[in-house]
Amino acid sequence: MLQSDGQAEVEIYQDPTLTLGPGIVTTIVHQITDGFSGSKIAMGTTMEQLSEAGLTMTPHIINDTIGEYIEVTQGIGGEEGLIEVETSSDERPGNNGMMGMISFVMGGMTIFFAFFTGASLIQTILTEEENGTMQRLFSTPTSQSTILYGKFIATAATILIQVTVLFIFGNLVFNIYWGELIGLLIFIPGLVAAASTFGIFLVSFMKTNRQAGAVMGGGITILGNIGMAKLFTMGIPNPPPAVDVFPLIVPQGWAVQGLETLMDGGSIENILFSVLGLLLWSLVFFLIGNTRFKRRYV
Repeated sequence: MLQSDGQAEVEIYQDPTLTLGPGIVTTIVHQITDGFSGSKIAMGTTMEQLSEAGLTMTPHIINDTIGEYIEVTQGIGGEEGLIEVETSSDERPGNNGMMGMISFVMGGMTIFFAFFTGASLIQTILTEEENGTMQRLFSTPTSQSTILYGKFIATAATILIQVTVLFIFGNLVFNIYWGELIGLLIFIPGLVAAASTFGIFLVSFMKTNRQAGAVMGGGITILGNIGMAKLFTMGIPNPPPAVDVFPLIVPQGWAVQGLETLMDGGSIENILFSVLGLLLWSLVFFLIGNTRFKRRYV
């Protein structure tokens, strides 16, 4: 049977009134014959490889090949196998399987809350305006522009701390690989700039806290879902190409794209491309929001 051109047949006779016993015997016989067939295939492959290398198949090589194959297939070899996979020490760690999904979800939620935090903190301007605090601040020697810029900077600093803590927490607790440190140091400022200026832009159109609450409760959620559209199609095989393009109509989409590139070990150029998109959004948001606030208070 182990000869390269040999064939063999195995016939099993059983009592038709019995079911369990013959079924067990049939299974065992199949395992044995499969082992022989596998040994034959392994020997044939070995002979082919040796022939291509100009070597001869010796009885010693045949015995070793068959013996090693049988040990592996029957589990005698313990944790060893025919193929041993080793990871190089300098190879980039990754997020695979369920961990990949968890890491992407946590990254998406971090981006979502960064934008939500930016709008929530800038909303305090409306609260102070309704309570009369803003008017009293403007009556002090401090210029109105300085007061507004101070709130903008405080918002950006808070988001920076929030994002940094969440990334560190994800790495330490869930062992999430966020990407190379240099790429992370490039990505985080872009995310912070976009999230903080987004809040400035959004709240500049609001007159009361009631309006701001409705907009943040619905608008930010909708925009966040658009930006994280790829997250909702992770389990779909061959998602449409629009999933990669459509989210880029909102800043959250650029942030998700940049973080995904970072976590996948993408090049610095690709990360910079996403960060550049975030910075362009930030510039537009700041120019519009700052102009409206100045006209409102200055």
